[in-house]
Amino acid sequence: MKPKKNLPPRPLPLFRRAFTTTLSPAEVADCLTPKVFPSDSLRAALIYLPTDRSVIVTGPGLYGDIHFQFRPKLESSGQLTAGEVIVDARLADKTAVAELIGSFGPAFREKLAPIPSRSLLGHRVRGHQPNVGHFLVWAACMPDMEDHLILESAIDAGLACEFNGFEHIHAVTQVLDYSRMARRSEGLDFAAGEEFLPPHRERIRDKLTGREAVRVLHRGRKLALTSTMDTREDENGRSLRVHYAWSPPLRRFLIGWVSERSSEG
Repeated sequence: MKPKKNLPPRPLPLFRRAFTTTLSPAEVADCLTPKVFPSDSLRAALIYLPTDRSVIVTGPGLYGDIHFQFRPKLESSGQLTAGEVIVDARLADKTAVAELIGSFGPAFREKLAPIPSRSLLGHRVRGHQPNVGHFLVWAACMPDMEDHLILESAIDAGLACEFNGFEHIHAVTQVLDYSRMARRSEGLDFAAGEEFLPPHRERIRDKLTGREAVRVLHRGRKLALTSTMDTREDENGRSLRVHYAWSPPLRRFLIGWVSERSSEG
């Protein structure tokens, strides 16, 4: 009988709700900032606008970020008006999300949509949302991902991304898996197993320091992500940069952040 593998903890499950609203992101942030919520998880919450079309609610009492993504409609006059708002959050923060939404009253009207069913890496996945954060949570349970540790900070960053080349993310994790096996079996010290990369790969960046190394919180301590690998571009010309680091004690790669890049930029 094979010994049971000591697998790293999985990212927390996510859920999504969709609404229509007449409020702008700035109005939503202005409405939430002065409120005092009964839930302990929201009493020290911080509300900010990372872009002109999103609002993030974060704080030490939450299991992860609550992300509001606005998709305004464009009228014939060229003016952006009220449209759809997508809310992504951890399932464990469902009560906090309900309190936030309830504070808007009739200004937020929920949209009932059919449960999506998508094909991901040859699997038909019911309920999967087309989003990087949702993909990382699902992919963490796949056999070739089970030896990587995907941090909640990577999920939070992925929720804000519009990149949809999920098979390209999978290609990056395969390269990391080859590198992990080489490190563990032979003690080799190389960045990401370049011989296993596809012919049209983007550049790998390794041994990053200073501002180039993204830093995230892991187990209450700052962790420097000293390597990055870029995916291929999706059909809209966007690529995803995966920020990661090798953990000698765990003998695994820690994927701690993702960021989006555009060929237009």
